[in-house]
Amino acid sequence: MPAANKAKNVFDSGKTVSFHVKSVVVCQQSQKSGSLFKTIVQRDSRNKRYDFEADTPKLAGEIVHAVRSLKSNLERSNTVNKSRRSRQVS
Repeated sequence: MPAANKAKNVFDSGKTVSFHVKSVVVCQQSQKSGSLFKTIVQRDSRNKRYDFEADTPKLAGEIVHAVRSLKSNLERSNTVNKSRRSRQVS
């Protein structure tokens, strides 16, 4: 079987999950194998762990960095909005 067909079969048989970045608890790259990374998400009052493998360690690092950046930007924007609301005097 050609490599392109193998990749297609892997993605056709997998399940798809989506979640909001607010629910991401941890996203980190593996120290032992740089191309692996894990994401822990809070779902239904418990944590669910997802393990992923990227093509290269560099790509895994970029994905982890992107998720962390999104999470920190969201947290920062929520903090700014809350502080602005608290400054308003009626």
